[in-house]
Amino acid sequence: MRYADDFLVFTKTREAVRRVFASIERYLTRKLKLVVKGAKEPHR
Repeated sequence: MRYADDFLVFTKTREAVRRVFASIERYLTRKLKLVVKGAKEPHR
């Protein structure tokens, strides 16, 4: 099964990007039991 997996997150700082990314990844793996493959680096 495949899921729609693209979305944009806008933040003001790179540190905020890292925090939000970690939070989203935790939610997907712990709550939804999804496998997160090959996490991409955030742009800019």
